[in-house]
Amino acid sequence: MDKAARRQRIKRIVGAIAGVIVTVLMAILFRPEGLGEQGCFVLAILAGAIVWWICAVLPEFATALIMVALFALIGQIPATSGFSFFSNPIWWLLVGAFSIGLGMKETGLLERMALAIVSRFPSSFTAQVIGFFACGTILGPLIPSMAAKASLLAPLAMEVGDLRGYRRQGRQATGLFLAMFTGVQTAAPAFISSSIVGYTLLAIYPAQVQAQFDFVHWFVSALPWFVPMVVLNLMALALIYRPRRKDATVDSEPDSEAASEPSEDELMAKRRELGRMSLDERRMAIITTVTVALWVTQSLHGMAAWIPAVGALVAMTACGIINKKNFGPGVGWESLIFIGVVLGLGDVFAQAGITEWIVAEFTPLVMALADNPYMLVVGIALITIAARFLIVSQTAFINIFLAFVIPIAITLDINPWVIGMASYTVINVWFVQYQNPVYLAAFYSVDGKMAKNSKLAEYCILYTAIAIVCLLIAVPFWQMMGLF
Repeated sequence: MDKAARRQRIKRIVGAIAGVIVTVLMAILFRPEGLGEQGCFVLAILAGAIVWWICAVLPEFATALIMVALFALIGQIPATSGFSFFSNPIWWLLVGAFSIGLGMKETGLLERMALAIVSRFPSSFTAQVIGFFACGTILGPLIPSMAAKASLLAPLAMEVGDLRGYRRQGRQATGLFLAMFTGVQTAAPAFISSSIVGYTLLAIYPAQVQAQFDFVHWFVSALPWFVPMVVLNLMALALIYRPRRKDATVDSEPDSEAASEPSEDELMAKRRELGRMSLDERRMAIITTVTVALWVTQSLHGMAAWIPAVGALVAMTACGIINKKNFGPGVGWESLIFIGVVLGLGDVFAQAGITEWIVAEFTPLVMALADNPYMLVVGIALITIAARFLIVSQTAFINIFLAFVIPIAITLDINPWVIGMASYTVINVWFVQYQNPVYLAAFYSVDGKMAKNSKLAEYCILYTAIAIVCLLIAVPFWQMMGLF
């Protein structure tokens, strides 16, 4: 056994013991006022599971299944709550979206699209970052499912990174992933149609606010935050993840997964090698186009996003693109099981009374900050970030938290839209995996091979800080618009 394997084994053993100790100590000592015993047990079990995930004691899905079993055994949480997300349409949307990614890879369509994108953008890393950020942003208002956008773009980004010679999980590949992912994320608060959260916010607002904020007015009001957010985020990505001299040395190592950056002639040669589209490629292109078109026009026909996704899976099976041999290992079922379990935590927390406890704890803080608009937007953002470690469901948090805060805002003559926007801009954090279904969809659509979770989480700190700074920049403009 080599040193690396020995260190990994020690890490797993220490992590396993530490996770058990954390769970036991929290179950005994953690008794906050207002939270019942059931909620305390659930949080203790979750804390132990997080330690196991960090230390990779077991595969992520296995730890998640143990966690749900302990919820039922110790926390008396019914299995219907722990496994609730498997009946959620979003999980089936992910099954379909992951399958589309597999189909595009199996037929060669993914490589063809990646080569087309690479050849049309300048070869510089900054141009690639801007290109993928733009892809995520442009798709924002067109496809209401953020998970669908992220899970389709991530494999494409990895393929482009491979073609450009970016070492997987290296600096540039991580930057390219983040450009794609933050493009999807940043567009969401600016467009109502970018996410179900936007529609949820609109539904929560009082009738007069709903009438005021149509699609155009919402976008115009969001611009004071959106524009500096785009600029600062792109600058950060280009500066932090740009190629450096030592990257060239690392990429030349024999165990690296990508070669040095190819020339434009080599890229054109690769495109010529592909030749004309095969029958399977044409079929896959039609299936993908129809699926995306149905997602884009969802507001017209009302068809839920999971239906075209599952329909695409059936169509690929009928065409022989997906079969028994590639469906099992290719779709990533371990990832889907993990996602299904951790995103069911929202129902578990509601069942255990954790959600209501968190909201009750934070509402007095909002009232204390209400006199100063700058302190208010920062306070709302920080409360949202803190609460999202425990309230997993974005829509649940938005519904419950704003139910308390909106009446306060109206009393103080503050437009509720500002409160919702301050929360929305930071609600999609990904400090830990279970917080963000969109992050999980993107990360596992490439099987975690493009970038390390720890490095992506590090950038979340900067991304969140930029989002809060942009809220402060937006306050004077919102005051001029009469929203304060």
